[in-house]
Amino acid sequence: MGESGKTRLQRICSIAKYIVLAGVVLCLLILLGSVCLLVMASVDSAFVTEGLSREEMYFLLLISILNQIVSSILFYFLYQLSKSIGDGNSPFVSANVWLLKKMAILLLLGWIIGTCACFVLSAIWSLPLTGINGDALLMAGIIYVISLVFEYGVRLQEESDGFV
Repeated sequence: MGESGKTRLQRICSIAKYIVLAGVVLCLLILLGSVCLLVMASVDSAFVTEGLSREEMYFLLLISILNQIVSSILFYFLYQLSKSIGDGNSPFVSANVWLLKKMAILLLLGWIIGTCACFVLSAIWSLPLTGINGDALLMAGIIYVISLVFEYGVRLQEESDGFV
């Protein structure tokens, strides 16, 4: 990568890390709101909306909390990746490969949580199964393939550094 391309990448990543950090904060605020709703639902039975049992409300809130935890961790890993590259490090280091693999695993976990929630909710409310979405699964696969490309880049960089 040319020097101008590398500095452009560093500039983009140093800006992106602040945008991603805002995403982390937003996810944590939503998580806090979900926890507050869970506490309010457990304390005051009148808080549970009409037509929704307490168990259904708990289930929905717990799924929301799990999704926000996964999203927060995913954004944090993305922040670490942006920070690593923005600080002037080469993108092709083992730590970045590991971050990408963890991101793929988290996306897969988020897809599993969403799919299980869809099955449970469709069974509880006797609804047709329509909410299964494969976007997170596709993104997990793409990020995993990118991690393999980065892993190959790490090996090439190590070989290149060995020749110098």
